[in-house]
Amino acid sequence: MRQPNIVLVVLDTLRKDILSVYGGPMRVSSLEWLGKEGVVFPNPIAPAPWSLPSHASIFTGKYLIEHGVHETYELKEEKLKYLMRNVPYETLPERLRSLGYNTIGVSANDWIAPGTGFERGFDLLLHVHAFDSVKPIFDEINTITKRLRSKGILNDPTNDPFTAAKQLIKKGRFHELLKLYRLYMKAYRIVTSLGYPEDKGGNEIIRLLESSSLNEPFFLFINFMEAHQPYRTDMPKWRLVMYSPLIFPDLFGYKKIPNSVMRRIRRDYYKEVGILNRYLWRVIAYLKTRGYYDNSLIIVVGDHGQELKERGYYGHAIYLHNEIIEVPLIVKFPGGRKIGVRGGYQSLTRIWDLIINVIEGSYEDVVTTDTAFSEAYGISHDLRIVLSKYINRPDLNAKRGLIDCERRAVYKGGYKLVMNYTLNKIEEFSYNGKDIDISDRREIINDLLNELKNFTRRGNAYT
Repeated sequence: MRQPNIVLVVLDTLRKDILSVYGGPMRVSSLEWLGKEGVVFPNPIAPAPWSLPSHASIFTGKYLIEHGVHETYELKEEKLKYLMRNVPYETLPERLRSLGYNTIGVSANDWIAPGTGFERGFDLLLHVHAFDSVKPIFDEINTITKRLRSKGILNDPTNDPFTAAKQLIKKGRFHELLKLYRLYMKAYRIVTSLGYPEDKGGNEIIRLLESSSLNEPFFLFINFMEAHQPYRTDMPKWRLVMYSPLIFPDLFGYKKIPNSVMRRIRRDYYKEVGILNRYLWRVIAYLKTRGYYDNSLIIVVGDHGQELKERGYYGHAIYLHNEIIEVPLIVKFPGGRKIGVRGGYQSLTRIWDLIINVIEGSYEDVVTTDTAFSEAYGISHDLRIVLSKYINRPDLNAKRGLIDCERRAVYKGGYKLVMNYTLNKIEEFSYNGKDIDISDRREIINDLLNELKNFTRRGNAYT
């Protein structure tokens, strides 16, 4: 029996509710096409609100509490990038390679890149991003700034070029300032000429794909980052950033984002989704022209969404709001097969089971379960560094206590409950998306709390 090809496309930071296939206002024709060809799963839930742990769950079929690839109160930043190396579970690429698949991945997300552990099982995993083209320039900049810090000339832990420029001017170091300015502007011109921030590597992914031939059967993994911040509004002229500089000052109340700016950011987000639509059409066209399409299982999914101040927050990775963890999941089965979808929720941890079932010739809904969970263990950034730019005090515990919290969400029977375990309080209780007072339906709340209690007993792989 001919094995089907497996194509897994992650549209990073894509939320479900804006898409026409889910009743939203934005038509994304490629998703509509795939939905008609296959199945639009109605209630997908991301296991985490940001890329690293969510991808780890997709690749292991396990929740965060099991695979352990997530932030903690103390574990932040770069230390997180390598947790996947030591996960004691077989990864999806490892399993597929053992089944005779050629395994290829192309990712624009630097959390899902060679050297992080996600390369396990891949014959080839590539990372592409506009910033890759200027890495030697930034290496030179970092060498200079590191030397200046060692001499006490610079003391900004956030590596902000504008803060560095002010410090160099204040200390009369105009030679170093001019050199750093020339290097920075050279990098800026190169990156913006590649279309950044509108394009975050997607065009290069398509170029690589269209110039390649794949040996069947293959597992092709693609991560497109276009919907992720920063957007054009986040990147003012002459400011080259990889992440939005607006989020943290707004989050902590030191500089709120004006409504007019948020309106532009929302337009930027919709524009990026339109760019993703074009790239996804080109992936479909590639599969069709090469004769791969009919015999391919094509899975298109968001790893998490993006809140655009609907609940007072801009971004993702901290909270478990619907805008962040309710994502699209659209599947086209080999040979145009259709399957019936059961009532319930689709956890992205079950994508593993879906793929293996199809390879074994079984076409059942193994993705849907009665309950689905999502977890957040704080914030991935070191707040001592982030906040040092906005407030001048050594003790940040008060602010960290409000933001850097362990949260878990459970969905069941139309109800959703979010528990903040750090503050020992229920943060959200809703039914079909509408908030309910926690004094109502006490039996339902107790049932959901028991579901979370049983879920927590699964334990962490590292404890």
